[in-house]
Amino acid sequence: MYLGSANHGNSHSLLSACLLLVSFMLPLHLSGQHYYFEHYSSKEGLSASKVYTVIQDANDFIWLGTGSGVTRFDGLRFENFSSSDSLAPGGVKSIFEDSRGRLWLGHIGGGMSVLEDNLFRRVSFSPSLFIGVDSARITDPLSPVMSLTGDITAIVEYEGSLWVATSLGGALRLEIPENGGAVMTGQQYMGRQGLSNDAFGLFSDSRGSLYCITDIGIKKYDHASDRFIPFHPEGLTKYFLTTTIFEDSKNNMWFGTFNGGLYRLDSETGEMGFYDTRNGLWGNFVTYITEDYRGNIWVASMEDWESRGGLTVFTPDGSRVFNSTNGLMARHILCMTEDRERNILIADRDAGFFIYKGDHFTSFPAPEYLPSNDVFTLAQDTTGRYWFGTSKGLSLYDPEKRGEERLILRGFPSALEEVHISIIRPDGYGNVWIVTSGDEVYRYDLLEKTYRYDLDLNASLRSLRIAALAADGSHNLWLGTDRALISWDEERKQVTTYTQINGLTGNNITSLFCDSRGVMWIGTEERNGLTKHVPGSGIFTAVDFGADVRPTAISETADGTLWVGTIDGLYGLRNDTVWKRLTEADGLLMNSVNLLQPDADGNLYIGTSLGLNRYDCTTGRISSFTEKSGFTGIETRPGASFRDERGDLWFGTANGAIRLNPALMPPVVTEPATHIWRTLVNYETFPMYDGIRLSHTQNRIIFDFLSICLVNPETVRYQFMLEGADEEWVTTDQTRAMYSSLSPGRYLFRVKASNNYGYWNEEPVELSFSIKGPVYQTAWFIILCITALLSAIYIFISLRERTLRREKELLEQKVDERTAEVVTKSIELEERNRDTTASIRYAERIQAAMLPPENFFNDTFVLFMPRDIVSGDFYWMYDSGFKQYIAAVDCTGHGVPGAFMSIIGHNSLNKIVRESGITRPSEILDRLNTEVVHALLQRSEKAVRDGMDISVISYDILDHYVEYAGAYQPLYHVRNGKVTVVRADRFPIGMIDGQARKVFTNHRLDVMKGDMLYIFTDGFADQFGGPGEKKFKTVNIRSLLAEIYMLPVDEQKRLLEKSIRDWMGDLSQIDDILFIGTRIP
Repeated sequence: MYLGSANHGNSHSLLSACLLLVSFMLPLHLSGQHYYFEHYSSKEGLSASKVYTVIQDANDFIWLGTGSGVTRFDGLRFENFSSSDSLAPGGVKSIFEDSRGRLWLGHIGGGMSVLEDNLFRRVSFSPSLFIGVDSARITDPLSPVMSLTGDITAIVEYEGSLWVATSLGGALRLEIPENGGAVMTGQQYMGRQGLSNDAFGLFSDSRGSLYCITDIGIKKYDHASDRFIPFHPEGLTKYFLTTTIFEDSKNNMWFGTFNGGLYRLDSETGEMGFYDTRNGLWGNFVTYITEDYRGNIWVASMEDWESRGGLTVFTPDGSRVFNSTNGLMARHILCMTEDRERNILIADRDAGFFIYKGDHFTSFPAPEYLPSNDVFTLAQDTTGRYWFGTSKGLSLYDPEKRGEERLILRGFPSALEEVHISIIRPDGYGNVWIVTSGDEVYRYDLLEKTYRYDLDLNASLRSLRIAALAADGSHNLWLGTDRALISWDEERKQVTTYTQINGLTGNNITSLFCDSRGVMWIGTEERNGLTKHVPGSGIFTAVDFGADVRPTAISETADGTLWVGTIDGLYGLRNDTVWKRLTEADGLLMNSVNLLQPDADGNLYIGTSLGLNRYDCTTGRISSFTEKSGFTGIETRPGASFRDERGDLWFGTANGAIRLNPALMPPVVTEPATHIWRTLVNYETFPMYDGIRLSHTQNRIIFDFLSICLVNPETVRYQFMLEGADEEWVTTDQTRAMYSSLSPGRYLFRVKASNNYGYWNEEPVELSFSIKGPVYQTAWFIILCITALLSAIYIFISLRERTLRREKELLEQKVDERTAEVVTKSIELEERNRDTTASIRYAERIQAAMLPPENFFNDTFVLFMPRDIVSGDFYWMYDSGFKQYIAAVDCTGHGVPGAFMSIIGHNSLNKIVRESGITRPSEILDRLNTEVVHALLQRSEKAVRDGMDISVISYDILDHYVEYAGAYQPLYHVRNGKVTVVRADRFPIGMIDGQARKVFTNHRLDVMKGDMLYIFTDGFADQFGGPGEKKFKTVNIRSLLAEIYMLPVDEQKRLLEKSIRDWMGDLSQIDDILFIGTRIP
C-alpha cells in the first residue's frame, strides 16, 4: 500500500470548535455548482503527470516533484530538470527549502540533490553515517555513498540540522553544509535507535518537537537519549496507520490515517475528535492536511478500494467537498500548499498539478442547470427566483423550494420551450418580461403565476427586431428595436412610438437603461448615439461625446456616474459630460464592451468577449478576470448580468451562467512580490550580491527577474532600468534584461512589476554593482605613468641638448664640404632619371602593343588601370573560330618587374593555345605553370618566388557553354540579378618551393543568352577608401554587379570606374586594376 508524504512546513489558521458539527453542512445558495480548478499535466509541459509534492520557494517559483525529476513553474512556463541537469537519478518525492534558501530534493531510489545559487548538484554521503547502523551501504570506507536505502519520503530542517526520512533506511540527521559542501555527515536512526526502517513522514510542531511517521506508528525524537520513542495521544486509533500530521494556527493537531478517517487533538481541552465519511469527510484514506488564510482546514483523501478521492474543506460553518462532480478531477492527492496569492496548489499522483483560485467564481453549466450553455439573459424577480434565458429555452431556480422542485428545466409554455430567449427583465411591479428570438414578448405575472401574451403589444412589434428592454418608474415598458423606440403602458394597454423625428439620435436602438433618478438613456447604432429622456416630458436630448460613439451597454455606479460601453471603449459621464474614458491601453481586455454591472462596493464590472474587467471607481485601478482567474465563461453576452438580493453578481456567457461572490474574493495583492532570481555574467550563472565589484572583463550581464501571479499570469508587466546605462524605464512583459559591453563604473539595476489588480511595486527591487576598470585605467597607474614619462622626457631633453650642441659644431664644419658634393650629384641623378623614364615609357609602348584591343570581342569591356606607367596586370584574348578565350592575369610585383612577368605570361599563353592547341582552361593553366617555372629557374634546385594569379574562360560558340579555370581569381556569373561565384583553385601559377605539383580544376557552365561573365584581378577589391578607409571588398563588387549587369557593357565599365574612383577619393591607388566583363550572345 502507498502511504502519502507527510506534512512539513508552517502552520496557518485554526477552526473553531464548531467543526464537531461538520456533518450539518449549510445549504449553498445554489447547490451543486462547478468550481474552477486550473489543471496541468504532461500535455501542458509537465515532465510527468505523476506529481508527488509541491512547494513555493522564496523567489515565488512553484516546484513540483514528479516521476521523472523536478519541474519549476512560473505561472506561464514549465521548466523540467532531470539527471541530465546534474540531479540524482529518479523521480522526486520530497522538496524542502532550508533557512538559507537552498532547495533540497529527495529522489525515488535514495538519491538526493540540492539547488544552490541556481545550480543543481548531486549530494553524496559520508560512509561514517552508516557505520554500525546500515553498514551494508558501505562498499568502500574511503568513497562517499551516493544514495540512501529506499526512497527519500520527507525532508525537514530541525534545530539546525536537515532530517531525512527514507522508505527502507529509517531517518537521518544531516549537518547542513556550507554552500558547495560536497559530502554530508551526520547520524542514521533505524530500529535500534527506536525507529523503524520504513519512515514515510517527518513533522516538527510549534512546541519544538520532531515526529517521524513510520509503519509501526508515530515516533517522537527524544533529545536526552538521542533516540525515538513512541507517541500515541489518547483517542488516536491504533488499528489504522497514521499517514500525515498537521498543526493548525491554534496548535490543534490533526492526524490523517490509512482508511481510518481524520483525528483532531484539541490543544485546549486535550480531547480527540474524529471524522470519517459518516460525519462530513469525503474519503477515509487521508493523505494530506493544510490550512488556508481563512482558517479553513483542507483534507485530501485518496481513492482506493475503500476510500473516495477528493478534498474536504472544513470551515467554521460546516464543510464542503470538492470532487469530480463539481470541478476537481484529482483523485490521488499527495500534497497541497497555499501560495502567497492565497491559491491552493495541489499535487496528484496520477492527474498532475491543480490550482484552486478561490470560490468567488462558480459556474452553472448545461445540462445540470440550463437547457444550453449559451446564456443570453438572466435575472432575479421580486420573489427571489432566478431566471435564465438560453439559446434553447428557459431555466428557473426557486431557492425557497427543496429537492428537485428547486430547478425547473421543462414545463414552460410551448412558445418558450426550445427557443432562443434573448431578454428577461423583471419590471418591479409583479411582472417578468421575456423576449424570444422571434421578437415576441411574453409577460409572467408573479401574482397569478401565469404567462401572458399581450396581443396589442406584439402587434405593434411585428417586423421589428427587439434589441433592448427596460422598465421605468411609471409602469412603462420601453423596447428598443431596429427601427424605433416603443413605449408600452401596461395599465392603458397603449403603445407610443418614438423616432429621430422626436429627437432620438437614431432609430436603431442598441441599449436602454433607466438610472436612479428615473431618467431613460437610449443608445443607438447611429453616430453620437446616446439620447437622454425624462419619462413624461416628451423631450429627447442628444448627449455630445465629441466622437463617434455607438453604445452597447449603459449602467450607473453608486457615485452617480453614468457609464456607457461602446465598441471603442468605456465612457464615464457626469452632468452629461464625458470625464473618463477607458480603453485597452488602460487595462481593458478589449475595447468592445458587452455588459456593465456595478457591485455594492463601488466597483464596475465590464464584460467583454475575452473575459471580465473590474474598475475600482475609488482608486481607478483595473483588474482582469479570465479563464485562468476562474471566469470560465470568458465571452460575456450583451446585457446579460444582474446583482441579486444577496449582493452576488451573475453573468450570462457562451459557456454557462457564472456567479461572482465579491465577499469571497481573496485579498487584493497591493504589492507584487518581485525578485531578481538569477544573474548571469558573460553568459554563465554568477550569483551577484548587492555592492559586488566585477572586473572589467565581466561586462556582459543578464538579469532574470520575476513576479509570479498565478491568478492571471498573462497580465503581469515589468519595468526595469539600469542606472548608469539606461536613461529611462523600459516597460515589457519579458522577464530578462540583457546588457553587453558595460563600461567601468557604478550601476544600479532596478525592476518593478504590476499584477492582475493593476498594482505596481511602490519601491523597485534593486541590485547595485560596479565594474572595475583595467589596471591601466586606475588613477595610481596613470599617475605612475605620467611621472615616468615626465622623468624620461626630462632626461631625454637634457641628453639631447648636450648631443645637439656637439653635433652642431661638427655639422657646421661639414656643411660647406657637402654642399658642393650635393650639387654635383644632383646633376648626375637628374640625367639618370631622364634615361630611366624614357626606358619605362618605351616598355609601356611595348606592353600596350602586346595587349589586344579592348573591343576584341563584341559585348565585352576591359577596365584597365595600371598603378604605375607599366603594369603587372594584363589581359589576353584569342578567337580560334569555334572558341573564344579571355584571360585576366595578375603578375607578381608592379611597374617594370611586373611588366616583365606579364611578357612571359603573354608569350606562354600564345604558345600554349595557338601552337600547342591546348583548349581546356585547366590544361592551359597546368602548361602555363610549367612554362613559367622553366622560364624563371636557372637551376632545378632553386625555388621560384615569382608567379601570377589568373582566371581563364573559354566560350564554345557552337555548343554554347563556358569552361573556366583559375588560380586565386574567381569567375562571377550573373543571371537575372543573381550573382554566382565560381571559385578558383587556391594556388598560383609559379611560386613553387619544392611542394608537390598541383593540378588545376576545370569548371563547365551552362549559359544562356544575356548572361554576364566577369573576371578581375585583386586590385579592385583591395583598394582602400570609402568611410573608414577600408577595402572595397568582393561583397560590394557582387552587389554592384547585380545592379548594373543589364546595362550596356560600355555603361557598366563607366560605372565600375566611377565607383572605384569615388571609393578612392584622395587616396592613392595601391595596385594595378583589371576588370573584364563579357555578355553571352
